[in-house]
Parts: sequence; structure tokens; C-alpha cells
Amino acid sequence: MTERYQFSRADGHPDWTVGNKDFDVVWDHARDLLRFHRGKGFAITERPGKPDPMVKLEEVHDLLEPRVTEADLDTVFEVKSLTDRFALLFRRHEVSVETGLIVLATAQELIGTPYVFGVTDCSWLTMYSLKQEGIVLPHKASLQHSDPLVVSVTRSQIKPGDLLFHHDDEHVSLFLDDAGAGRVIDTEPHDAPAPGGGMLGTGVRVRPMNPGYYCDWEHVDGIGRIVAINGQP
Repeated sequence: MTERYQFSRADGHPDWTVGNKDFDVVWDHARDLLRFHRGKGFAITERPGKPDPMVKLEEVHDLLEPRVTEADLDTVFEVKSLTDRFALLFRRHEVSVETGLIVLATAQELIGTPYVFGVTDCSWLTMYSLKQEGIVLPHKASLQHSDPLVVSVTRSQIKPGDLLFHHDDEHVSLFLDDAGAGRVIDTEPHDAPAPGGGMLGTGVRVRPMNPGYYCDWEHVDGIGRIVAINGQP
């Protein structure tokens, strides 16, 4: 079990994000939504109480973080725009989801990010997704494979969130699941036909490990695990 900060739209049907152990990471995502509704400012409310006086968006973080941190678990705070009533909910919640699945959820939030070599490339995706859980890896697939934090596992031991190294460590991906021939989340600069028609698309995507694909099993030369994420093999 681990405590995580989360946010959700306040539309009557909360769909809480997986969240993060760091409030600032959650706030960065939430702020991207709130900034389009800043107008007259925002009201912070500890539900079911009354709203506080209006504050500017730039002030919300410093007022909200200590209140969410110090409140009881699952105490809900609402941040509502006074311009159009758009609102987000925030809370601190205890989750039992395996950390590997949380890493994958972070990667999935990045789906659609364009591929830029040396910037938003394959090792950036794994590096960024793991960094949100406190794991720091270098920005290069081969260096990630040889990093002391990465231990080798067999294909029979693989878990969602483990690292797959392809093509003599030129490429790295995150193992997603065993659907079909298996699936990964990675980012690639080239397009490819999708099973059933259409194209997979470039950039961050969920991709199958079908024979003949760039990230197929034939070209996997190592499977790595962060013990702090998925435990000892």
C-alpha cells in the first residue's frame, strides 16, 4: 500500500488519476487543465465545507498542497473556476496497485507525444516514467540495460512495467501485457501497419510484439527489472 496524490474532474462521476507520491507532479498535470479557466480566479473548498475567498491560479499550489497533505486520507478538496465553474478535485489516497502498473499508467499518459531523437526518444520514455516513482536511469538504452538498478529476468518471469531491450540495446520499451503476441509501450520514429488494418502511428504508442515488428520477441536481447518497482525475480 502507498499513499498518492490524485486529481479528478468534478463532474459528478470522479475518475481519479493513478496519481503520484509527489504533489508537484500531480499539480503540473492539473494546472494544464485549470489554466484555460483562470479568468476571475479560483475558489478552494474542503468538501463539504464552504469555499475560501478567491485566489489566483499562481496561488493555488501553495495553498492547496499543505492542506491536502495534512488532511485525513480521502479528504476531498475542490478547486473551482469563478469564470465558468470548471472544477477539479484533489485528495491523498492509499492505493494497492502494483508499482509496475503505475509506471505504465504514467507512460500511457504520454501516448501521442512525438518522437524526437535524443529528446523524446525511447530511453526518455522509460527514464521519465520511472523517474516519477523515484528511479533515476540514464538517457540511453544501452546504459539503462547495464545500470546497477536493472537486474535481468527471464521471459517467464516478466511483469508489466519491466524493461525490454531490443536490437543490441539500440531500443528500450516497457512491457505492457501478454495480449496477442505481447504488447509494449514505446516510442518510435517510424510508422507500421497495425493488426487489422490502419497504421500504428509514430511517437509514444502501444505496440504489438508480432513477428516482423521492430519490437518483436525475436529482437529482444534482454529483459530488465527495477527491484524497487516489481520486486525480486
